[in-house]
Amino acid sequence: MNPTMRVLLQDRQSRLYFGGLEQWTPDIARATNFEQLLSAIEFVRQNKQAHLDILMTFGEPRYDVRIAATP
Repeated sequence: MNPTMRVLLQDRQSRLYFGGLEQWTPDIARATNFEQLLSAIEFVRQNKQAHLDILMTFGEPRYDVRIAATP
């Protein structure tokens, strides 16, 4: 089995996922995939989004990795 990693942003309070500019979704499948951790970090830094977590997901929640984003 070859797991596919997705790199997502999630709002800590609302638990919604970033779906694009001004778009947030409760559906993880519709969340924007940054594909690389550094891309998500750069987005958070440029947009000063301190209320987000970066989520690396592999399709099985027990393997997810969550990092608190800091701009």
